[in-house]
Amino acid sequence: MRALYSDGTMRLKFFRKLMLAMPLLAAFVDMSFAAQHGAGAGPVGLRCEYRENPMGIDAVKPRLSWQIEAPKEARNVRQTAYRILVASSAELLKENNGDLWDSGKVAGDASIQVEYAGKPLGSRMCCHWKVQAWTTAGEAWSESAVWTMGLLKPEDWQAKWISTEVRPSPPGKVGKLTILKAEYVALDGTASVDVTQHVVKLVRDERLALRVEPGLLGGDPALGHVKELRIAYEVGGKRHDAAAEDFSELALPEPAVPFPGPLDEPYVRRTFTLEELPESALAFVNVMGFYELYVNGRKVGDDVMSPALSNYGKRSLYLTCDIKPYLRKGRNCIGLWLSRGWYWKVLDGRSNPAVQHDTAIARLQLDMIVKGRPVSIGTDDTWRCKSSRRQITGPWSWNNMGGEQVDARRADPQWADPDRNDSDWYPVVVVPPPAIPADAQKCPPMRVLKTIPAIACNKLEQAAPGKTKVELDFGTNLTGWLKLRVRGLRAGQGIAIQYADKKDPYQTHNQSDRFISAGLPEETYCSKFNYHGFRYAIVEGLPAAPAAADAEALMIGADWEDCGGFSCSSALFNRMHEV
Repeated sequence: MRALYSDGTMRLKFFRKLMLAMPLLAAFVDMSFAAQHGAGAGPVGLRCEYRENPMGIDAVKPRLSWQIEAPKEARNVRQTAYRILVASSAELLKENNGDLWDSGKVAGDASIQVEYAGKPLGSRMCCHWKVQAWTTAGEAWSESAVWTMGLLKPEDWQAKWISTEVRPSPPGKVGKLTILKAEYVALDGTASVDVTQHVVKLVRDERLALRVEPGLLGGDPALGHVKELRIAYEVGGKRHDAAAEDFSELALPEPAVPFPGPLDEPYVRRTFTLEELPESALAFVNVMGFYELYVNGRKVGDDVMSPALSNYGKRSLYLTCDIKPYLRKGRNCIGLWLSRGWYWKVLDGRSNPAVQHDTAIARLQLDMIVKGRPVSIGTDDTWRCKSSRRQITGPWSWNNMGGEQVDARRADPQWADPDRNDSDWYPVVVVPPPAIPADAQKCPPMRVLKTIPAIACNKLEQAAPGKTKVELDFGTNLTGWLKLRVRGLRAGQGIAIQYADKKDPYQTHNQSDRFISAGLPEETYCSKFNYHGFRYAIVEGLPAAPAAADAEALMIGADWEDCGGFSCSSALFNRMHEV
């Protein structure tokens, strides 16, 4: 061989012969593998409207897709024909009975966007399907898949739209209201402004009703600090004092029975009784705003801040959930935890005529089959609501985002329990339906995509006597939530949280949250219906600095599946792709 390689011409002839032999060698390997293991090519990855086993689709002729999978040792495997079976039950599909559609054997390599061409599909139908594929390596069936239809026509919605804009009874005459003094005070002592003249102008018909906001009180005397409006007033010759923090509701004279006004992030619920467990139970949830769905005290699904955003002047979105596993024989409770989200009459200084309400509006329809008979439960005026004591803060406008305030003293962990007494809750209000279509949500839901631990907890300058101020650093910019465990707070004691994406100075865009303690030995704060863009969380009002292990950032985003990746020798390009 050395003599051969010492001559350039002989070397070239050798490699030419070797290259000519490669296809024969590959064919021999393929035949040998097929003889030992079989070719095994077949359809996998069945998708309807680009999703695996989707629920509640509203395409009347869904597009079906699959992939041909073959052993990686096989060569040049391609599809030559296919057959699609769609059945109304899994049992019929097992018998190769496509009672909804049997495409028959169709010659060709088509495997994407094959349009359903069977019997007309109706609302709530459950369609089981599979694919038989003929390839150059043989013939094989796929595993079965399923899709369910949503509510295809407006008249299929029997549920009514509801709002939590509950109204109190007209108050009786209690005497003349006189504002003696009003002050707008930063809780950390950095500012105090006399706003008596501004408050006096807001009195109407011997009553004062307002939402505490800097714009009503002459401006913000301490941007980024939590403030409180303190009022001394007189009614019927008697002196009283009242106070309310930023973005809280204040009504004077105070009613004998406290009334919440329009509820920012309310609980809404309805109880019902089932004689038997249902054979099927689909919940269709259509909300303008955000929601979480609960059944018998358990949250349904792992999505957050649903539905996806839409232009409220053009459409609303609904999602479909299978809640059969959550139901039980006897008394049940189904509930929505609502938030107005981006459903604002005025947003970023611009009026939105498509928004007609001061709270989220919602409709929910639960369609079940119980003992072979259809049973439907929908939102109407029998549903009840109450405040969760979570409320939106700030106007959610550019460079003034705000966030959420949570009063843990009034939290109700059993609000969706079927045995919870809701007789003291308020009835919801039935509202006219929006003049826009309701479309099934096609994009993936928002989820917690990643948990990021804090890498440092840095103590900052003393905020006030006995109140610690710290900076939590998560090492990377993200969009999501802060989850913080706190200890040692008294009942009613609050902490303020600001969020910044860079420092020196902090760039916060006035993103802030506030947590009011219930006084438990250990409590956890976490956002729910808004998220922030940040790397740093500046926490003020703690009795002592927390450990870094007490803080986590939860990255929130649409749960898109990976369709590919990128990496190269440049750390900068890799980081850009990651971001």
